Amino acid sequence: MLNYSYLVRHMPEVEEADINVQYYLFNIFDSFTSVKRLSLCVSFNIISDEYMYHDGIFFNRLEHLKLCIRFDYWSKLLFRLLHDSPNLRVLNLCVSKYIRFKKYEPINWNSSEISVPSCLLESLETFEFAEYRGSREERDFVSFIIRHACHLKSSTITPLISFQKVLMSAKEESHIRFWIF
Repeated sequence: MLNYSYLVRHMPEVEEADINVQYYLFNIFDSFTSVKRLSLCVSFNIISDEYMYHDGIFFNRLEHLKLCIRFDYWSKLLFRLLHDSPNLRVLNLCVSKYIRFKKYEPINWNSSEISVPSCLLESLETFEFAEYRGSREERDFVSFIIRHACHLKSSTITPLISFQKVLMSAKEESHIRFWIF
């Protein structure tokens, strides 16, 4: 059995962080709220409210977020990070879901009741989505970004290679589907 231990303390001068989290996301976010550039890879499948980072944490200086998420609840964490990062200019997203462990309620990006994060209205200029699979949740999220990112200058969506192969096969068979965002 492996035991993990770590020392997490307040680091107000850190401007760039590259973090890989497999457990206890809620324990580390207090430590690096001053970052301007954050690369965060989250690889666990429990993101209920008790595992999410607590209220009152804001990333006011964060301008560039590279987020790699390998679990079902990706939209919940992403929504929270967007709301808590009002000056975000660049969002690089990679969602790598391999196995669904249980049913969950994703964010309803099409709801009229959803609040639009201020970074979308005021600062987001670049949006990149890697390993895009075209699931309903992913399509709804991309549509949400396109609708609300008022200052968006560039957007890149790169499909998962196997997804590209499916598209190529469909093209060869003259069965092409288009997604309009």
